[in-house]
Amino acid sequence: WLVYDRAQHLLTSGLHETGLIVLFVVAVTAFLVETLGFRYIKIANVFRALGFRMPSEPGLRAALLISVTMLLFFPVLSLASGERFRLQDNWPWIGLGMLAEAGLAQELVFRGYLFRHLRRHFPFMRAALFVLALSVAGGLLLFGSTDPLTVIARLVVLAASALPLAHLYEHSGHCIWPPALVSAVSQAALQIVVIPAHLSLVALTGWVIVSAAVPQLAFVLLTRRAERSRPETEYVRARG
Repeated sequence: WLVYDRAQHLLTSGLHETGLIVLFVVAVTAFLVETLGFRYIKIANVFRALGFRMPSEPGLRAALLISVTMLLFFPVLSLASGERFRLQDNWPWIGLGMLAEAGLAQELVFRGYLFRHLRRHFPFMRAALFVLALSVAGGLLLFGSTDPLTVIARLVVLAASALPLAHLYEHSGHCIWPPALVSAVSQAALQIVVIPAHLSLVALTGWVIVSAAVPQLAFVLLTRRAERSRPETEYVRARG
C-alpha cells in the first residue's frame, strides 16, 4: 500500500496518463513480496495468485452490468437538466490510466493481496471489513492535500463499495479484473465527462450515491456460496 500511495503521489499526472507506470511499480513490488515472503508458491503462479487471471463468466457479466448501470447516470442527468455533456479530448488515455491505477493497482493491493491473505484465515465478512477499515484509513490521509469535499466523497464510495468488490472478487474466480473495472468506472467517470460548472455539485452528489449504491448489485447478481469454508488458493494446492 505504501508503494501504491507514494507512486500515485509522485507519478500521477492531473489526468492519470501515468497510471500504467503506477500499476507496473505496484505489480513488481507485489510480485517480490509474494516471491520472497511465501517461498512455497511457484514463481510461475505468483501473478495468478495476485489476481491476474481469467475471470469467471458470471463475475465478468456482473461487473459489466454494474458498470453500464452506473454510467446511465450521465444520460439521465443530461435529460433532466437539458444540458449536453461532452467527453475530455483525450478520454481514452484518461480511462486507460484510471483502469490501471484506480482499478488494477488498487484492487491488486486491497483484494488481490490483502483480502486474499486474510480470507485464508477468516470468514468473508471479517476479512472484508478489515480491508474496508484499512482502505478508509488510507483515504483519511488525503485530508490536507486534497479538497475536503472530494476526500469525503471518495471515503463514502470506498466504504460502501468494499464489501461488494470483495464479493465480486471471490465470485470472479479470485480475479481482480471485474472489481477493477467497477472501481475504475466509479473514480474515472467524473474526470472523463465534462460537466457544466453549475451542475458540478449535483453531479458529484448524484455520482457518489450511484457509485455507492449500484455496486451492491453484486450481491444480487452473484449468489453467495452456502459453504463457509475458505477459498482454495495456489498456496493450498502447492502444499498439497
